[in-house]
Amino acid sequence: MNNVNMNGSAWQRWGHELRRHREAAALTQRKLASETFLSPATISSFENGTRSPRHKHAEDMDKILNAGGELLQLWSEITNRRDIPERWRKFEAVEQDATEIKEFHNAVIPGLLQTPGYAESILRNTKFGKWEDAELKKLVNSRVSRLPSVEGADLSFVLDEQAIRRVVGSRAIHRDQLSHLHTLVEKQKIRLGIIPLYTPSHPNPTGPFRVISLQDGRMIGHEEHRSGMHVVTGPEANRMSSIFGSLQAEALPTSQTIELLSEIGNEINGQ
Repeated sequence: MNNVNMNGSAWQRWGHELRRHREAAALTQRKLASETFLSPATISSFENGTRSPRHKHAEDMDKILNAGGELLQLWSEITNRRDIPERWRKFEAVEQDATEIKEFHNAVIPGLLQTPGYAESILRNTKFGKWEDAELKKLVNSRVSRLPSVEGADLSFVLDEQAIRRVVGSRAIHRDQLSHLHTLVEKQKIRLGIIPLYTPSHPNPTGPFRVISLQDGRMIGHEEHRSGMHVVTGPEANRMSSIFGSLQAEALPTSQTIELLSEIGNEINGQ
């Protein structure tokens, strides 16, 4: 097992959670050790944060203690955090080194593809209308300027149909947004697939995510949760890339995607 060094405080947090769940389950360290085929001293070192558990240990103890995935999730966050530079947590920084970007969203148009009007509407809703005008303008300009800076990368997007149909801001704003998507696809700036509302075999990920391949061959995944953005690399990023492939398989081909964009645009126009 790995000794804890610079990541000690994180493993102390994990150990605290382990102790909390063990005591809630009314198990002694010796009993938990017996059920996980470890020594009581090892369990004690886990709880004190002086040793880091392996994935199997976190998985086994989460199951035995009925922790509901909390121990395993925290283990994943800590181990992934070790090799992830802070700049990788920011979309704009990572995009500059991207050779490929794959993104799925189930509720709104992704930031890279937003028009100024759509972006402003999203930001106002996020902040409940409390942005100062100058601050809002700066944020909108920053968002809509991202696409030209990454056009050298291979850009693929999959959206649920509800993300296309949901009117954001106003009918005029949404119509312009759909027209913008139509143009990007026709000019082959991006690849876009829309998953129809009725798709019984929808892979159904837990939320929006994106996978970015870097010039050095590494892959980074950003996965949105209610608690914030979860950043992963290695096997977890590969898993997300595989899910994206499954989503693409369920999405409409390019020609039908363009037709659906036009159809929804006409509906918004009242035609």
